[in-house]
Amino acid sequence: MFEILLILLLLTLSGIVVFKLTKKKTINNFISFSIMMMFILWYVIPLASTLFNWSVFGDDSLNMISYATYLKYTLIDLFYFLVITLCFLMFCKEKKISSFYNNDFQYSNLVFNLFYYFSILNILLVIFSTTSLDYYDLNDVTVSKGLFYNTISFFSGYSISFLILILLFYKNKFSTSQYLFVHIIYFAYSLKLTLLGSRIFLLGPIIIYVYLYIYELKSKYKLLIIIPVLIFSLVAASLLPMLAKIRTEGSITFSDISIGMVDNIDFNPIISEFAVKTNSVYYGAYLCEFDGIGAAGINPYINSLYTLIPRFLYPDKPVPTSKDGTEYGIPSRVAASLILGDSSVFNVGVPPSLIALWHGGVWAYIFNIAFTIWLLMWLNKLFNSGLFFWQLIVFIFINIPIMNVYITFDQFLRDIPRHFIIYFILCIIFRFYKTLPKNEILDYNP
Repeated sequence: MFEILLILLLLTLSGIVVFKLTKKKTINNFISFSIMMMFILWYVIPLASTLFNWSVFGDDSLNMISYATYLKYTLIDLFYFLVITLCFLMFCKEKKISSFYNNDFQYSNLVFNLFYYFSILNILLVIFSTTSLDYYDLNDVTVSKGLFYNTISFFSGYSISFLILILLFYKNKFSTSQYLFVHIIYFAYSLKLTLLGSRIFLLGPIIIYVYLYIYELKSKYKLLIIIPVLIFSLVAASLLPMLAKIRTEGSITFSDISIGMVDNIDFNPIISEFAVKTNSVYYGAYLCEFDGIGAAGINPYINSLYTLIPRFLYPDKPVPTSKDGTEYGIPSRVAASLILGDSSVFNVGVPPSLIALWHGGVWAYIFNIAFTIWLLMWLNKLFNSGLFFWQLIVFIFINIPIMNVYITFDQFLRDIPRHFIIYFILCIIFRFYKTLPKNEILDYNP
């Protein structure tokens, strides 16, 4: 009982700090909103659906993780979140971005429009190239996806993040029909990934429209958006239990969807699905308890340094963030293998706090707290710059709808080199041609 009271206290304190983030002028609205959504999605929802309903994970006689162990790791994760968020609130100051980040191409309407058309094309290719694939094809590490699919998948993170950036901040750059088309593309992409088994993508449109409702829309338009969002949310929630069939059957039909909407009105399976999907602490507890605290060591950091080396030059290149250099060694698949006995297809979400413990125990935990505080201040500075490429990078790090705002240092080492490589390539190309008039200032109001 004492652990539960302490968890509720930390949860309350975290909620107060998150609320204060939204009021601090030096913190960008989108950054504070992203942390708030992360808090709701990965802390409030799983705790509300699990803390007093442990049976959602099965009987203790069949469950290798006891309720007491779960509470222990929940405290560890909540403390991690609270310390990072509180320090970010206290130490985030208004800082100007250095000239290193400020290149001419970021002021050009031409470049912005090229990004727009490339993103639309890339997402359409992703949607149509997956028509013959199912959940197992996409997630099985033993199945080769081919060069074409791997290429468009690599750029899909940039493309979908750029389209979301348009939806939230650059409406004035496009005609009404173009802006509506971006909405349609994003809905189609979210629906496609959902039907392929990624249930979390049901939340994407909800998160976007909640932000628009709170920060961007005028009062007279708020009712027009809240009604469809509520309807979509209710429909999405009712479909969660039925969508879980994709994990066992590989795919579903639209007939399954219509039946599922009727059969899953019952509130209990909906709550259970929320608990199972968002309770990353439960999966992280498996990782730390049965693979071991400190089991990964520095290998995930070292393996992430190889990220820029093409695999055709180094066929045995280690997989970034992996403890053994293979796909099976990344934390989401290690945890899945401990729970299910097989990680070739399945993976589960693991919180950064417990990944840090898995890396190197208490010292890695403390180091990643310090790193994440710095990362948040850096991302906030980038977003406040008003430069679209760096805002795009912020969106990629946050990764809507997963809202993975707090990441570990090995993930940063994996991702940041390619962002800077693309930035330098763009700088070189447009400096060479010198065709970018700097008076074409993009319309952006942070």
